[in-house]
Amino acid sequence: MSNGGKFGYRERQLALQLRQERKEEKAREAEEIAARYTTEARDSRAVRRAEEALNREAEKAAKEAKEGKKITKKTK
Repeated sequence: MSNGGKFGYRERQLALQLRQERKEEKAREAEEIAARYTTEARDSRAVRRAEEALNREAEKAAKEAKEGKKITKKTK
């Protein structure tokens, strides 16, 4: 006895809906991962820039101190 093909249609619709939900979930997960890596990259760049700035300041201070010693030696 046939059910008029309605059960098959309903099954296909449910399968389609489940596939769509999985696809949306994967897309959502991918967006979260991308956002997390973007944030981590931004943070690491900020840290690296801060470290480079500190190094530049330390080098500048050392250079100025070295030049200051040269000047005091010449004046003595």
